[in-house]
Amino acid sequence: MEMSIRTEVQTRRGGMSARFVLWLACYFYSHWFFFGASAGFYYAALEQVRPFFPPEFKDPYRVRVALDFLIWERSFPAEARRKYLLSTGLAAAAFLCAALVLYLDGQVIAAAFFGCLFLATAGYGFITWAKYNNRL
Repeated sequence: MEMSIRTEVQTRRGGMSARFVLWLACYFYSHWFFFGASAGFYYAALEQVRPFFPPEFKDPYRVRVALDFLIWERSFPAEARRKYLLSTGLAAAAFLCAALVLYLDGQVIAAAFFGCLFLATAGYGFITWAKYNNRL
């Protein structure tokens, strides 16, 4: 019978198991770091391109929807496009780390959900990179 990661803290020799150490490293460092970095790069790209939006997209809610489509126009700065794509990659890494943590904790359904989010985000980022590689 598989025990939860929370109950499998110590091995027979009295030390921490490698699985628990991996879980701690993933939980405390990686996915929170990736989520924060992704949000930071997204916000930096959004603020950098906000002056370039047409007047009908100056609304704070519309600008977030229009960002994904309009940021790839050549009139927008290339640095903002790179930040936006980096934000997508970091979000994919965060979803992967969250899926790993949930799987190690025994929550398979939640891990599968975050795994699907990882696949969708990584696929979107790769397709976007392949399509607009010459504009970066």
